[in-house]
Amino acid sequence: MSTPGSGLLICDCDGVLVDTEHLVASVMSDVLAAWLDAEQVERTLASGFGKQIEQIMEELAVQAELPAHSVELINQRVNEVLADADIAIPGIGTALAAISLPVAVVSNSHTDRLRLSIEAAGLASRVQDHYFSADLVRRPKPFPDVYLHASEVMGVPPQHCLVIEDSLAGARAALAAGMTVWGFVGGSHIPQGHVAALMQLGVTGVFGDMAELPALVQQFADGLKTRQKMMSKQK
Repeated sequence: MSTPGSGLLICDCDGVLVDTEHLVASVMSDVLAAWLDAEQVERTLASGFGKQIEQIMEELAVQAELPAHSVELINQRVNEVLADADIAIPGIGTALAAISLPVAVVSNSHTDRLRLSIEAAGLASRVQDHYFSADLVRRPKPFPDVYLHASEVMGVPPQHCLVIEDSLAGARAALAAGMTVWGFVGGSHIPQGHVAALMQLGVTGVFGDMAELPALVQQFADGLKTRQKMMSKQK
């Protein structure tokens, strides 16, 4: 838990802590190729950035006939790939070690995969048990539910939370929760035009190197303290 009045850093997992979006896309491409043509596969992957595999497959099932075991097969293969891959975003461990604010992780991934990713990236001791899956709420990103749940559990109001997101769905969710959002665009999966799309959505800014993160967090924390001092003087 955070102390009253302090801030909270919330990171998305895939694409922020771990560089896995391209691995998941590769697995999905290989599996879906057995049932769809190349154009359908490409269109599916392009529209799925930041969504749960279940969301993607549910939307796809409206357009194509898929085997009942398709989601289970994809999840199984993704877990196998992640267990053997070097997935940590470069510099994330050093960056988080330099940050004094408490850290939480919010993700559309299922709890088991979220835990696997955090452990595989060597971040378990920093994150501890402060990770929140969309499994815990009724609606996944782009709805704000999981961010609001994390805010409540951690005891930090949304306006005191700084969120790092890579996807439009995730950024939209955090903004809808009333949080400050920065876009991270240093992952290997970032599509052309994504920076402009994030800025148009309303994020505070974007960055592409985790070496920049400690300064961004410090700037946010300093601004939070300044606002709190001003509010206390007005009382």
